[in-house]
Amino acid sequence: MNQVQVRFEVHQMVDRLDEHLLAAVHSMLATYEQKQEEDTIIGYDIKGTPLLASQLRAELLREIELVEQGNFMSIEALEKESEQWLKSTK
Repeated sequence: MNQVQVRFEVHQMVDRLDEHLLAAVHSMLATYEQKQEEDTIIGYDIKGTPLLASQLRAELLREIELVEQGNFMSIEALEKESEQWLKSTK
């Protein structure tokens, strides 16, 4: 059965639902749509795995916490470290 046929059958089934089951299906679909909006695909990693907005948000919040705790590298320290990287490639 192709997608068009499935959609047609689902529409017919929804038209026959009683009000209680219709309310439950509506709630389920609304929750699903909300979850999809929150987890928008914002990119892909090198293996082609989708990167979700919720994952990025969680990662950024962790990074902010680390900075607030003083766990970061200064520009000067980064410059010194990068000089060492460049020396090893010459």
